[in-house]
Amino acid sequence: MTLTVAIGQANTAYQWLDFDRARQIDKANLPLLAEAAGADHPLTLSCASNLALDLRGLGRGGEADEMERRAVEGFKRVVREDHPWLLAARQRRRIECDIAPMPL
Repeated sequence: MTLTVAIGQANTAYQWLDFDRARQIDKANLPLLAEAAGADHPLTLSCASNLALDLRGLGRGGEADEMERRAVEGFKRVVREDHPWLLAARQRRRIECDIAPMPL
């Protein structure tokens, strides 16, 4: 849940046009997600797709293109073609990863 919350924190920074802060959060979170859930897990791929947008916002188009390509290819391996997160990655839209904690 903590790693999913970090995706939301990066999304908030991005919304405020703080692309560098969003990149810092996503870049730090990406290897943690890959370790905890796997490189092809939808949450990991969402973070990668969002990181591509951070890079694009910072004017780092070449890096963004490669990150976006890897995220889209990963999504295509693990979700159906009409999955909202795959569509968002293809359309260069931010992916929100909401969590619903279990009641105590």
